[in-house]
Amino acid sequence: MGRAARGVACAAGGEAGRRVRRSAVMRARAPSRATAAAAAAAAVAVLLAVASMPSGVVAHCPHQCSGHGTCGSDDLCTCFTGWQEYDCSKRSCPSGRSWFDAASAVDTAHASGAECSDMGHCNRKTGMCDCRAGFEGLACERMTCLNDCSRHGECMTMAKTAALQDDLRLFSSYTYALWDAEKIVGCVCDPGYTGLDCSERTCPVGDDPHTAGVDEVQTVSCTCGAGCDGTVSLTFRGRTTAPILHNAVMSVADEVGGDGADTGDSVQAKLQALRVIDGVTVSVADGGSPSGRLCQDTAGSTVSITFTHQHGNVPQLAQTNDLTETSGTPAVAVATTQTGTKEATECSGRGYCDRDTGTCVCYADYFSSDGKGTNAAGDTGDCSYASSLPTVCPGDEECSAHGTCSGASDYTCDCWDGYTGAACAERSCPFGRAWYDEATADNTAHALTECSNMGECDRATGVCDCRDNFEGEACDRFTCPRDSAGYECSRHGRCINMYNKALEGTLNGELRGNLEVQTLTCTALSGNIQFTFEGETSALLAFNSAASAVKANLEALSSIGLVTVTFSTGSVACAGAGVGIQVTFLTEVGDREAIAGVPSGSFSVAETVKGSRITYGEDPTVEAVWDYTMMYGCQCDELDGRNRTLSTGDLGDLYGYDCSKRRCPTGHDPQDDDAGVTEKQTLSCTADGGTFTLKFREQTTDAIAFGATADAVRTALEALDTVGWLTVTNGGAACDIDGEDTVIEFKSEQGDLPLIVVDSTSLTISAGSVSLSTAETQKGTKQNVECAKRGVCDDESGLCKCFSSYISSDGYGAMGTRGDCGHIDHLYKEQ
Repeated sequence: MGRAARGVACAAGGEAGRRVRRSAVMRARAPSRATAAAAAAAAVAVLLAVASMPSGVVAHCPHQCSGHGTCGSDDLCTCFTGWQEYDCSKRSCPSGRSWFDAASAVDTAHASGAECSDMGHCNRKTGMCDCRAGFEGLACERMTCLNDCSRHGECMTMAKTAALQDDLRLFSSYTYALWDAEKIVGCVCDPGYTGLDCSERTCPVGDDPHTAGVDEVQTVSCTCGAGCDGTVSLTFRGRTTAPILHNAVMSVADEVGGDGADTGDSVQAKLQALRVIDGVTVSVADGGSPSGRLCQDTAGSTVSITFTHQHGNVPQLAQTNDLTETSGTPAVAVATTQTGTKEATECSGRGYCDRDTGTCVCYADYFSSDGKGTNAAGDTGDCSYASSLPTVCPGDEECSAHGTCSGASDYTCDCWDGYTGAACAERSCPFGRAWYDEATADNTAHALTECSNMGECDRATGVCDCRDNFEGEACDRFTCPRDSAGYECSRHGRCINMYNKALEGTLNGELRGNLEVQTLTCTALSGNIQFTFEGETSALLAFNSAASAVKANLEALSSIGLVTVTFSTGSVACAGAGVGIQVTFLTEVGDREAIAGVPSGSFSVAETVKGSRITYGEDPTVEAVWDYTMMYGCQCDELDGRNRTLSTGDLGDLYGYDCSKRRCPTGHDPQDDDAGVTEKQTLSCTADGGTFTLKFREQTTDAIAFGATADAVRTALEALDTVGWLTVTNGGAACDIDGEDTVIEFKSEQGDLPLIVVDSTSLTISAGSVSLSTAETQKGTKQNVECAKRGVCDDESGLCKCFSSYISSDGYGAMGTRGDCGHIDHLYKEQ
């Protein structure tokens, strides 16, 4: 039977199956009349042989496990590593930490083991991930760097960026091991380049000529005794000098020839040979080195190094001691004796940078200086030389009419919000948490930054131009994938963030964790009551109000969404002997503040069940959840427990990072000796008025009358998307004053199912107490596995391709329309 014929068999049921059998017999006939009888007899013999076979007998594993696995005694394949499906015919792909998933515990997400890291599809023929644009790696586990950093920078992970300190591009060293440590990458630009992809030029920095400041001064102290020999090396901003002789002279001017004084031997020459140092002066510190040499005096020597061109608080030199002496151990130490306070501002704050050329465009009366911060002309191009004292702030108008001028004596602009630059002529852009940046402490990163370091600011408009896959005013939201027609999540899902993904995570169709339940005991015989929650007090309510009135009173508070309310006894909120008002929070997650009753003397409160719903980012100060409102992904549509059948056209749940894949029908393995049983739950109700609701797998029925027949209860439940078909029995009514049981048997949902959740808030009783509960009276043990283990799922169509001898079942082993390969039919041959 081909797939089309099998589909007809599934849709039409047993009659189509009989037609298939007849066609199989007809194909067995020979064209010659002389052999017709023999052929017919042979066909009958085949049918008799098939009929006599034990129901569990199948000749071998499907497709001999495709050569990629071993066949077990149950005719099921055990696939070799890298292969999957029940016939081992498809490749599996590498896995990594998930980019987007439901938290598995409070503030714990991005689990390992996700195929293609939930950011690509597996090519089942090659075993290679087809990653979403902007992601790379065998398992799509890593972002790409934009334009490969334009060949002017290095693409680094968050972990490497945190650990590496060169004092030139990266200025601290920390450990970073959060979920994104090896996943999120960015460009660390070479000196002279900047921007998201290192495609822009930086401009010279300098000191504002109208402010006072001092140069950085550091000292190198050396103690080296008799027989001193060897060298010292100094490191600054990741660059290390050539070895400096122990008896090196101080400055280039001292290079007059001889040991330690030849050309290039001086401490100054060795330091200025580094491309990260533009100029230093080196001299003997007060009281140090009478001989004027680096390490020649047994009493110790101290050399003073003044940074004349590197302004501000510069990194301290590091030293490598390769000295020796006849006896003892030479010592070298570096110290900062004067912290630099001159500015190191791009274009010295007296011009603007042309990012295309890396050239400063100086404001009127400002020119290039010698770079020393002494207001002297030179060729550094830094706008640090003022030809005259200023009388106005920069800009066509002062501060471009977008800031406040400080006036004498420095005439600088304090820009208004939304503007930046020395003349406030440029627009600033919105700030958001950085996707990629340098850590500021162990496991602490993602500080606020312009365009979240995932876009470029348009200085003319103040609008972030976000990189592909990012959106929002500050490029602070990851986009959900779109299909070729531009539809988000392939039109089969919703785009939500990690915070909401955690709240919507389910286990067996039920939200994970416990809802908060509080019980307020009210002892009052008259008057009014009120409730206070999170600083808000409800309206007055009569002491003898019904549960529905208490529910409405609480839900009127802005700090409470939805609750259910039940009473421990009777049908009024308060009584002299006390009534327990049980409140279950349905929308407020986690451990909640206690509700207080007013007047307080009439109430006591206890937490019956502590809220423990799994959340992600409820406390945003936890560093690991920095992405809780930034990382978005697809929440794919689900059909949950609905009876998916080919005859009704229902298809399976959607899945995949873009919701483009379909799951296939599930069923019970027909080769399993244990046929399993269906789930049965019993609803017990004591009431003689009002209505109740039932909830299964997070969907709630319409109100059901207390006296509903079994058929009415069944109809209400089967109206839910999470329920297929049921059988329901009771004594004629769901509830009565003496109590009534309703037995609910799930016919289409297989396996161990979650309990039906009841809400008795609107039930009443004329005498005694309302009671409504459910209990599992028969645990479902039927398997609920894709294609019943006897077929391969086509994840494009959501249809099972059944192996030979298997066709669709009714969920109980007979031929049916479930589409699950759960029925044995020895005449069916896979095409």
